[in-house]
Amino acid sequence: MAPYIMSKKSTGERKQTKEVTREFRYLSAVVFIDKMGRFAIQLMGFFFITVFMFAPYHHWTLPDNRIGFIVIPDVAKKIRRFAWNEISNFVDPCFILSMVGALPLPAPSDPSSSSSWTEDSFENRDLQIREMKHQAYSLFREVLSEHPSLAEKAYYNPKEAFIDFFREKRDELDTHLEWSPAERDRREIVFLDSISQDLRGQGPYSLYMKKILGLE
Repeated sequence: MAPYIMSKKSTGERKQTKEVTREFRYLSAVVFIDKMGRFAIQLMGFFFITVFMFAPYHHWTLPDNRIGFIVIPDVAKKIRRFAWNEISNFVDPCFILSMVGALPLPAPSDPSSSSSWTEDSFENRDLQIREMKHQAYSLFREVLSEHPSLAEKAYYNPKEAFIDFFREKRDELDTHLEWSPAERDRREIVFLDSISQDLRGQGPYSLYMKKILGLE
């Protein structure tokens, strides 16, 4: 009985920490908007999206520009959250188009190159992880839509719980400094695949569904 009580207590403490973290992020966003204003923030978002979409194709194929290839769309994705709905409706398609248009960039023009498109390339792993997260979230939403009582029992917003669950898993993997980045990505891919299979096979009785919603 005692271990069960301790487990429930630790789970409650973790959830309380999440609530505090979300509140801090919200207040930070409010301060950010008050200081800079929505218009300036929206201009930043448009700037990053424009640079990413219209920079010369060859620019992103150079090794020295790989950091920008990853950072710019990520920054644009975060900034778009500050935009009004009308602006977001434009920025979202731009962000998607820029990512889709950039898919061929990691592949070298010379197939015989030693840095060819392989499973070990960072770009390939990153895209695979993004796709698998999207697939898992689609299954997650499908189960919730078919069993709305699960969402009602959730400790907090199911979407936020889903995001926090994946973020915590990645943070846990990143603590293993003895593993290479490729190994950590590989383990995350295996983890995401197991979640999708469990959600697809078990539905509302999925172990991961209960973990994400805090029902266990």
